[in-house]
Order: sequence, then structure tokens, then C-alpha cells
Amino acid sequence: TGVNSVGGDFIMDGDNTTSTTTVVGNPIDPVFSIGGDMIINAGNTFAATNGSPTLIVQGNTSISGKVTSPGGGKFFYGDFTINAGGSWTEPDPAVSPAYNMYGNVTNNGTFNLVSPTISMRLAGSGKTINGTITVGLLWTLSGSSYTNTGNLTVGSITDPGTLTQAEEAVLTVTNTITSNVNLDASATDNTVNYTGTDQTIKTAEYYNLNLGGSGTKSFISGNYTVDGGRTVGSGVTMDATATGIAIDLKGDFTNNGTVTPGTSTVSFTGSAAQTIGGSSATSVYNL
Repeated sequence: TGVNSVGGDFIMDGDNTTSTTTVVGNPIDPVFSIGGDMIINAGNTFAATNGSPTLIVQGNTSISGKVTSPGGGKFFYGDFTINAGGSWTEPDPAVSPAYNMYGNVTNNGTFNLVSPTISMRLAGSGKTINGTITVGLLWTLSGSSYTNTGNLTVGSITDPGTLTQAEEAVLTVTNTITSNVNLDASATDNTVNYTGTDQTIKTAEYYNLNLGGSGTKSFISGNYTVDGGRTVGSGVTMDATATGIAIDLKGDFTNNGTVTPGTSTVSFTGSAAQTIGGSSATSVYNL
């Protein structure tokens, strides 16, 4: 209790005991700053209390214990890792903290920033997102580049950085990906799922593209390429009525919903036999 700055590493290590840290200083906008690494070992709890403190970690962050962090900005300049059995929680769903990440981000424990008001801002270059992560708003800041290697669920993605899907990675979007995001989802066997209601489908090259959830999924501009398979889920309408839509499909097409083709063009260009299937009839305009 009574700590607001550590010049070197901050390590919480005990024999299955629980320790708590209370940030002091300005009660309205306190700051807890760590000049080195932040290491919370199993059996320890870091609870940043007193208002909504800003947390700054200059080194790497490794969490095997528990962190309770109510609001406030977060700045992680090294790698950020939640290890198996570790957890990081935001106890107040009404707060809207921003997690500013400059290194690799890995979750093998519990790290769910599910509130739509919580954002993660990716600022590093040539970095990775690993494990299972859920976040309300993902910012790919200008000049940043991250590769998702695991299972990433987001409400929305915005800003003109680059997000790349690794092989077999999964990206689930419940709201939207803005047009200025550089999305590369072409790697073999990766999957992008749109699972919200009335979503716009980002113009990009995909491998597996699944249109789920409900409502209308709108293809709004340009050329779409799907190197693997595409599925339209039950209760979903795929809307390709915007002018100039072209869809290049190299795998199978499964339609369990509704397709509204407009004057779009669908090309089947795979090198192996392709199947048009599903429980619903499929209409196309130009084939």
C-alpha cells in the first residue's frame, strides 16, 4: 500500500499468499509507473485501487496470478503475457480504459475485455497476437502491424494499421471493420467470422469467410476474393446489390440463408472441383 512508482522491476512473489497494491497520489487520476518488468506470480493479486489509475510498464508484463485493474489508461511498452492460470479483469463494465500495446500480446489464461467501451490500441510493428483474446474495440494504429495466430474476437476494428491472419487463426467480428484497416486474411485455413447483426463485409482477400449471426451482411465495394470456402448462415441475408461487386470464389459455397445478388459477378476459379450447396437455393446475376 502507498506505492506509485517503481524504478526497476515490480515482482509479486509469495508462497500461495495474496498481496494487494493500492496506488496513491492524485485520487482522481493516480498513476502507477514501472520502469522495468511487471511480474505477478501465481498466488498473488495486484489490485490497483483508488480511482481509475493509469498503469505504465516500460518492460515486459508476465501475469501468472491475478490483476484487478479498474479503469484508467494502460501502457505496455514490452511484451504482454497472461500465462495459464493467470487472469486480468476490469471489474467495472461502465469504465472505458484504453490498453496501449507496443509489443507482442499473448493470453493463455483469462483476459476478456468484452465491454464495447474498452479498447486495445496496437502500436507495435512486426508483432503478434496469440491465444484467445476478446476486446470491444481494436485500434490498429497507423504504422502498426500485428499477426493474429490464435482466436481473436472483436466488436470493431479501426485505424489504418495492418492486421494479418496467420494459418488456422480465427478472427470473429461482431460489429464492423472500417475501410481504412489493412486486413490480410489470405493465409491457408484461417477463418474470418462475421457474427453480428446487419454488418458491412470488409473488402479483402479471405481464406474461409463465414457470414453468421443475423440480419444483412453487405458487400459494399470492389473485389472480394475467398480462397477457401464461404458460408451464409441460417437467418442471414448476403447482400451484393452495391454497384461493381465482384466475388472470386476458389472453394465451396454453402448457402443456408438468402443471397441477394443485384448485378454482381461471382467467379468460381478454384483448381479443384467446387460445390454450391446448403439448405437454400442460390441466385447469382453474372456467373
